[in-house]
Amino acid sequence: MEVSQASRDDEAGASVEGPVVDDGVRPADVIAMAFAIFLAGVLFAAYCRYLELSRPGVLTRSGFYGVSAHGQPDQFYYLRTARVLAGWHAPRGTGQYRYGLGYPILAVPFIWLGLHSDPFAPVDALAFGGALALTFVLGTRLSPFRSRTSTLAFGMAAAAVVGLSSPLGGVASVPWNSNIVVPLGLFVLVVATAKDKVTVSRTIAVGVAIGWIFAIRYLDAFFLGLPIVVMVVRSTPAQRRRVVIGGGTALAVMVVLVLASQQYAFGNFLTTPYHFHTRAAGTTNDQSISEYRPSSIPKHFIGGFITGKDDHGVRQPRDPILRDFPLLVFMPVGAYILWRRRFDTRAVWLSAIAGSALGSLFYLSFVAGGGGDLKFGNAHYWAPWYPLWSILAIVGLTAIATRIISANHRHAPL
Repeated sequence: MEVSQASRDDEAGASVEGPVVDDGVRPADVIAMAFAIFLAGVLFAAYCRYLELSRPGVLTRSGFYGVSAHGQPDQFYYLRTARVLAGWHAPRGTGQYRYGLGYPILAVPFIWLGLHSDPFAPVDALAFGGALALTFVLGTRLSPFRSRTSTLAFGMAAAAVVGLSSPLGGVASVPWNSNIVVPLGLFVLVVATAKDKVTVSRTIAVGVAIGWIFAIRYLDAFFLGLPIVVMVVRSTPAQRRRVVIGGGTALAVMVVLVLASQQYAFGNFLTTPYHFHTRAAGTTNDQSISEYRPSSIPKHFIGGFITGKDDHGVRQPRDPILRDFPLLVFMPVGAYILWRRRFDTRAVWLSAIAGSALGSLFYLSFVAGGGGDLKFGNAHYWAPWYPLWSILAIVGLTAIATRIISANHRHAPL
């Protein structure tokens, strides 16, 4: 059986030796395709929001912003905080400052534009489009193929998986503060895995991105910031100074602003709004160590990702994450392939994988990280890593397919 040279090249590029540098893929090609994917993602997210039954005005007037049988949902407080900020006031007390300000503040311009019922709709749509575009960019960097077409197709496949075959689309259909964390974390990884020169402006942008994540979901800034730490360690002294001075200063400013807002709202800059998320009749809260139990990780993983059952074995009305993300089973294969490869940014990618593992274990240990809270939307806890896992799944699936095709070629009759 005869194999074309292009096929041989692509199979060679798909080996475990590392991503192939493709001189045929110009930055302009990647930027143009990323912009097209961004637009498609925004339109798709807007369509999904339109179809969302829990949005305002469909089943109820307030929709997901209204009070339910379980009390005020997260969305209720996002909107309240955004309205306070839109009135040029700083949130004060737990009634106005229930979650980090980094997400509600983005809805303020849309409240001023008159989108009072659902000002987070454009925020979430833009974030989803940005997440798909950045996933595409990262996918092209891990493409195991030599040809321009295959490299771009590999990036498109990664974006398609996270957009159409992961829970991210469902998460983006509802206001969750994780919706903004996703593109910010991806931007950090895009900068960390870039091969060109580290500039001051780029380091400042990364510092702002990590600081903004801190202003939304505190610990996510650590998990998603690990690749930058590795990048700094591996940089030249001159580049290291740029990152520390530019990025460090920007990050410090963002952190100070968050701490100042907490000082104003709660009278103590170290008191976070999660201190007031009380449980067990007020004896504990969401930042209490007792709410995070490593012993719960196995059963929460099985319930939340595989069976869709709570800790008592009762099937929940929402599907487990693996049902919405079946290609996730190939993610460990992709991670192993990356570990075997030898290429310049390997350590950065491995640190991103390590950050996703640490973040996943952290949320699985949380009292609300199991199958019993699927109905409350806890799938958004892992949203920042759905794109990375999608890319790894495509890497793993491609490696398996390449091995099978190569084996068939070797055993095919001449």
